[in-house]
Amino acid sequence: MSPEQAEMSGLDIDTRSDIYSLGVLLYELLAGSTPFDAKELMASGIDAMRKTIREKEPVRPSTKLSQTLVAADVRRLKSPSSDKPTTEEEVRASSRRLLRVKETIHQLQGDLDWIVMKCLEKDRARRYDTATGLAADIKRHLNNEPVVARPPSKLYEFQKTFRRHKFGFAATAAVITVLAIGVVATSLQSVRATRAKQEALAAQANEAKQHELADAARANEASLRQQAEAAELVARQRAYASDMNVAKQALAGNNLGRALDLLHRQRPQPGEKDLRGWEWRYLWQQTRSDALFTLCQAPAEIYSLPVSQDGNWLGIGSYHKDGLSVWDLRTRQELVRLAKNESSVRAAFSPTEPLMAFTSSTGSSSGPARNTLRLWNTATRQLVAELPLDARSMGLAFAKDGRTLVTSTIGGHITLWRMPAGTKLADYASEQFGFGAQSGFAAAPDLSLAVYALPQGRIRAIDLRNGKELWMVEASKEFITALAFSPDGKTLASAAGYTESDIRLWDVATGKQIGQLEGHSSWVSALVFWPDGKKLASSSADQTIRSWDMASQKSLDVVRGHRLEVWRLALLPDNKTLVSGGKDGTVCFWDTSVMHLHPSRSALPTKNVVTANFAPDGRSMRTLNQKGQVMQWAGADFQQQAPLLELGENVFSSCFSLDGRFLAVNWTNGILQVWDLSQRVMVSQLTNATGNVLVQKFLPDGKSLIAWSERDDLLREWDLTTGLERQSWRAPEAYAGVGLSPDGRQCVSVGREGNVLLRNLADESQRDLGLDVLESDVGSYSPDGKLFAIASSLGCARVWEVATWRPVATLGGLLKGAHTVGFSGDGKRLAVGSGDQEAVKLWDTESWQDVFTLEGQGTGYMGPWFSPDGNTIAWGNQTGVIYLRRAPSWEEINAAEAKEKAETKQP
Repeated sequence: MSPEQAEMSGLDIDTRSDIYSLGVLLYELLAGSTPFDAKELMASGIDAMRKTIREKEPVRPSTKLSQTLVAADVRRLKSPSSDKPTTEEEVRASSRRLLRVKETIHQLQGDLDWIVMKCLEKDRARRYDTATGLAADIKRHLNNEPVVARPPSKLYEFQKTFRRHKFGFAATAAVITVLAIGVVATSLQSVRATRAKQEALAAQANEAKQHELADAARANEASLRQQAEAAELVARQRAYASDMNVAKQALAGNNLGRALDLLHRQRPQPGEKDLRGWEWRYLWQQTRSDALFTLCQAPAEIYSLPVSQDGNWLGIGSYHKDGLSVWDLRTRQELVRLAKNESSVRAAFSPTEPLMAFTSSTGSSSGPARNTLRLWNTATRQLVAELPLDARSMGLAFAKDGRTLVTSTIGGHITLWRMPAGTKLADYASEQFGFGAQSGFAAAPDLSLAVYALPQGRIRAIDLRNGKELWMVEASKEFITALAFSPDGKTLASAAGYTESDIRLWDVATGKQIGQLEGHSSWVSALVFWPDGKKLASSSADQTIRSWDMASQKSLDVVRGHRLEVWRLALLPDNKTLVSGGKDGTVCFWDTSVMHLHPSRSALPTKNVVTANFAPDGRSMRTLNQKGQVMQWAGADFQQQAPLLELGENVFSSCFSLDGRFLAVNWTNGILQVWDLSQRVMVSQLTNATGNVLVQKFLPDGKSLIAWSERDDLLREWDLTTGLERQSWRAPEAYAGVGLSPDGRQCVSVGREGNVLLRNLADESQRDLGLDVLESDVGSYSPDGKLFAIASSLGCARVWEVATWRPVATLGGLLKGAHTVGFSGDGKRLAVGSGDQEAVKLWDTESWQDVFTLEGQGTGYMGPWFSPDGNTIAWGNQTGVIYLRRAPSWEEINAAEAKEKAETKQP
């Protein structure tokens, strides 16, 4: 069992778990035993066994043998009479065994130790990726080559080289010896000296050859290392794309906790390449809480949230042994902690007296649990009463008079108390049922009656004046998880779990169902009415809080921000601020007086847009609609509009310059005009064009314009300074559009029949690129001019390398066809406009992984455009609606996370 299997965390198990198993097998083959003693593991129990596998580091195989050798010597010293061999042959056999163990230890030290321990790494990312990698390292060991498992060093590489090339080093030594002898004997034997010189030259040549071989081996090692790094990067890129799409699904299900875990997993570690792009920032924005603020992060689940009558104090009761803390909401500081080390704490403030009642449970290893009701004076901050309860409390509430209290216990009693004396007014046996986060008890505001949960999803109502049953209904197939009375006591709201998520409304007088609230996707944990009874708030395990209009029984708003189930709710006396407590211990505050919208998912409040363009700073956008109205849109969500020009109707085609300063428009009469939007004046009118003319693109310098004449099927470049035509060329058959290189020197014109022409605007040369693409639409260059992408209505987009026009990627899976393409400003993402709900898809231009999908309505036929600051993506559909999706900048993210960390208190 590998550490990740022992972790049982839900992490995907891959071949690196097999590498761990191979390491255990290799360890046993070399050391004669497994990394951890099997008897000790079995005796320690499954939890301790998993902990050992996850946390304890095994000793190296050589160390294991050394320990075995030492243990053998110790045993012989402790019992020499029993261990001493009785014959000379046994003595020799024992010595031979010990000698073999010592020799084996020497052989294991070094490479084999490193190889085995790399297989047994706790972090699977540091193991061999595949069995092939392990086999290759063992082969390198057998060939006296440096192994990957061992940290590289010059001395280690020299040792390996020396072992591989002993004869080369010996030859070098011989040469040196011969040369020395030759120097001494030069005067005696010139022939012998000449021969020695020749031998020395031959040895030098051989040495040079050996150096070349060593260099080749090092180059090969570097190449293998680069290949391994490249493979690791590919795996990370695939994991990133998967995590982004899964995080999006988690957000669709309001699972902020899961989405955040996935986003955090893609934060780069030191030395790692940062793979995050626009989609990571966009998803991060979607995980932001709608809460006004987070008061604290308690170490245990929130079980109770009582609010004082004046709204100044808040109690936070814990489900586990963290007691009850009381906070001053004016200073946002903890005042006192009560019932320390006690659990299942429920509390309620008196509406008229300086009193707070709370119940808690204390577990005991030597006897049954102790359940207690206490009364705390909020003025003196002293406990004034402590009363025993027969079982764990499932609810308590004060009457309007503030001096009568009702408590309910599981399978025990419903009791009325007079406070602060602590005397019992009435006591009724009940079959109250509940566990965990359930709060299946509620009392009417005047304590005239109460309802509580029974097994099999039933609710029983009793008269608290005499204890008689008023009615009983089956409200759920499983359990009742929450109950609440309206302030007038006439309506009861109930919630059920764990297979249901609806809220049912009941007429208290008759016990008949009068309504049902649908919207949550998981079980509802708490219900709170507004004092006027017109609204209801509900919290759920789906990590959201909803507010409901009781008259229409419709959901008014949904807020989210908890990363796990929301367990408790409370309404402050201002009747607009909700307080919630989560399973993760967070306590959040929410403003219910405003609707919670997501500006990152918006559209311009206009239709019939025919073209649009971002301003250079990315903070505003300009549009032209079918009526000839030029508008500028600004603000955080681009909703603030300002009119720029009224050009009139009958616009046939149009386009903005890259900087958004100029707008080219041609009319149905064939006249083409260029307007300077900064001055709001027409700067050029081209009247020597005949027939319908479609403006295509401004050149990057804004001084020239490409247009297509429909009548003669020619593309023309117009000089906007002189108003004269610079050059013209034949458009491809079934012309679809053009793409201009960032430097403005090349123009690619695309035809729907697969013919793509490259025009060099500088020397007016032209050639057919012969690209394999049909049903093509518009094309686009990457910002660095190295890539060119074309969308196809056949359901794909294709990308080529401009230097060679070699295809580098085919991006498929677009069932409604691909209609537009656009690169991000940094060139790291390619956006493809598609159809139906999947309006825009984003691809990583390095891995060509599909990393994100943006939904819209209708086919994306305009754009997609990335704003110059890289934060906003926009596109338009057939009806001229412009959709915008904004992601925060890295600076905004860093500032928000720092502020969030500073504001969240740890009690």
